[in-house]
Amino acid sequence: MPILLDPNVLYVLLLGSLWLTAIAVITPGTGILETLGIAGVLGSIALLTQVPVSWLAVILIGAGTLSLLVLSLLIRHSLALALAGAVTQVIGGLLLFPEQPVSLIVIAVMAFLSVLYLRFVLYPAHHARHLAPAMLDDVPLVGQHGLVQSAIDPVGTVRVRGESWTARSESPLAAGAPIVVTEQDGLTLIVRAVKIGETNSIESGFATH
Repeated sequence: MPILLDPNVLYVLLLGSLWLTAIAVITPGTGILETLGIAGVLGSIALLTQVPVSWLAVILIGAGTLSLLVLSLLIRHSLALALAGAVTQVIGGLLLFPEQPVSLIVIAVMAFLSVLYLRFVLYPAHHARHLAPAMLDDVPLVGQHGLVQSAIDPVGTVRVRGESWTARSESPLAAGAPIVVTEQDGLTLIVRAVKIGETNSIESGFATH
């Protein structure tokens, strides 16, 4: 039997493709992860058609993994959904191949790794997407003035529009120095010192919520 048609390998490949799909849903971006995830799922399904398989079990694995890795995060970090998803994933694994079952050790290890993947990969990724202030998508920060909070050399923090931001500068800037934002790289601002005679709403750096 080809190695890719081994029940244990097929089970791992199926779950791995679902992991990729989960991270793509949690952190949508360039489309690369989405493409890899979909390709992985389709490839796994194509391999599954080559062996006797319970398609109900495939649905259970997909639904369980979706509940564990995606819905449990999107719906108020629901522990109940995570537990239900993990149990459903395990049941699907046990029923996947009627003639040659997946190893119980493999099923247990993959369930454990799924929980670790949720806790240490998906949760931080999901959390990071919500760290930006609500105004990030509504108010452009380039051109805004503020003040250095902690010395920048080359990285420090600034206060702009009442929020603290990680900032970088080509030249060192002391705490309290007025700055202007020249670029924005995700949650990091690229800043420079305010030139003599340059005017703008520097007071925005003092604003608080």
